[in-house]
Amino acid sequence: MVIVLTLCTVLPVPAHATGQTTPRVTSSEALVDGLRHQTFTVTLDDGAVARGNVVRIARTPTLRLEPVHAGGAIPGTQTTSRMAAAALPDGGLATVNGGFWLPAAGGKPHGVAVTDRVLFTGPKTQWGRPGHRGTLGIRGDGGTVFSRLRGRLRLQRAGRDPAVINDLNYVPLRTGGDGTGELLAYTPPWGPTATAPPGSVVATLSQLTLPVLGTATALVTAVEETAGAVDIPDDGAVLIGYDRARGRLDGLAAGDTVEIAVEVTPLDVSAATWVESADVLPGGPLIVRDGVMTSPDDWVAEGFSHDRHNGPRHPRTAVAVTTDDAVLLVTVDGRQSHSVGMTMWELATLLLDLGAVQGLSLDGGGSTTMTVLGRVRNRFSDPTERPVANALSVRYQPGLTALDPSATACPPGQVPDPAFGDIADSAHRGTIACLAWYGITSGLTTSTYAPALPVTRAQMASFLARVIDYVAAHPGPGDAGHTLPASAQAAFDDVRPRSPHAAAIHRLAAAGIVAGGPGRLPDSRYGPNQVISRAQMAALLDRTVGYVRRRALGEGGNVFADDTGHTHEGAINRLAKAGIVQGRSPGLFGPRRAVRRGAMASFLQRTMEVLAADGTTRPPG
Repeated sequence: MVIVLTLCTVLPVPAHATGQTTPRVTSSEALVDGLRHQTFTVTLDDGAVARGNVVRIARTPTLRLEPVHAGGAIPGTQTTSRMAAAALPDGGLATVNGGFWLPAAGGKPHGVAVTDRVLFTGPKTQWGRPGHRGTLGIRGDGGTVFSRLRGRLRLQRAGRDPAVINDLNYVPLRTGGDGTGELLAYTPPWGPTATAPPGSVVATLSQLTLPVLGTATALVTAVEETAGAVDIPDDGAVLIGYDRARGRLDGLAAGDTVEIAVEVTPLDVSAATWVESADVLPGGPLIVRDGVMTSPDDWVAEGFSHDRHNGPRHPRTAVAVTTDDAVLLVTVDGRQSHSVGMTMWELATLLLDLGAVQGLSLDGGGSTTMTVLGRVRNRFSDPTERPVANALSVRYQPGLTALDPSATACPPGQVPDPAFGDIADSAHRGTIACLAWYGITSGLTTSTYAPALPVTRAQMASFLARVIDYVAAHPGPGDAGHTLPASAQAAFDDVRPRSPHAAAIHRLAAAGIVAGGPGRLPDSRYGPNQVISRAQMAALLDRTVGYVRRRALGEGGNVFADDTGHTHEGAINRLAKAGIVQGRSPGLFGPRRAVRRGAMASFLQRTMEVLAADGTTRPPG
């Protein structure tokens, strides 16, 4: 438990806290449009070196900062990297550890927390001395609010004075002592049950959702004196009063209507500004406010002592917002030979040097962790990664073009069922059927397509040659595209003349669509039996579309984080803009992964939709 202290004098800023150099960027990685990861080095004024990581998140509709709670509930902890791995398939491209938490509950955030506009935990009243705690709010539009915040819950009912609810979703702390007791509230994030101390009065409430700020009405469905496990309703809460706090529930009966008032008092912004937050995560202390380092007195008033927390150099984690409304996630390694860490003054100075106008320290020390694309990027001060209660994750939702192949290329009711008996359970069944209709595939055999098998470079050549031949035979009203040479001299010495794919490979080579030298092979080798990667597929498909249209696809933005710097990044981005590729998950294309035959059918079907929609070709019939 953190005790709030009041100081009579302002703590002096140590001399070594003001002479550090500005951070020097040592590496930079553009992940997706608006998201960048960098490493940096700072030389402190006494010559010591601190190294760290920063993720910069531009204010765009595709990027959003979100709190993540271990297991989605309050009790229990997980490592940041495990939470990041769970978030990655949904677009969680970068993650840092979150704020402080209370171990007695095994994961309760220390302060007011909100998830999806519903109060998750808080307030921690600290026994009559309510303390303001540095807190981050994330609005529905993606904007941020930084403040020192405290909250209070009260039970209100007709004919009675309001009764203080000591805390939300936390263990009983005042049992067996002076008998004062508490009135505690528990909602579904706590779990299916709560534990009532002996002799408790328990009121079960339904139809209750606690807001960020304001009053919620609930129906009392049961009141009983009990102890031990009590059920928490999915649509409500339980109130548990024990020892003298039992009296706060006197006279309450099933069928009554009550109100729970959520009162939030921010020190630095108006309550009206704060209530716009959709997600809230407490941290502390708030170290940069309106472009200026805050007073060390305020840090201690939040519960962070100078001797143990602020003054020594530790590993640090922080979140900040800059003058151009970008969010920064920052970690600093510490307690190691390569990086000594930072004091709180040095961390605040670092944030200011990075352009921060608001900055909040988060949990640090052994908890400090940053992952990018699911991989840990900092070095832990502990021997292994420390489990924590929550994290902050950057979620990416790119909003890529989604093509409807039934619009032009594959009209509903016109595509016959193919004769392949192994595609009934495939997610690509419809696209395979469409390609068979076009004659672009005849299957691995006459009765099988083998959607799970990888595509070889030889098979890819046949797919593309059939696309070009189909367009040449079925021109649309637009400008007719190029045709492939009817035959061509052998271009590669590793393609067997009797191979069913030999003609396609050599014709594509003559047209400049394929080339030799994949991997470590010489240019005279094509590598027909090599499995083609998704990046190689994108390059060949991009060239094919440009060839038949007589013009290249339009340039696309940087929409995938895992193809940065790849030889075929431009082709991947062009196909994404056209809607031909979507990625394996938000922000991830998997450029080095093999292309499966089922996925290949979908890529080619979307290609035919692009060509049919712009008048380059037309459907069969």
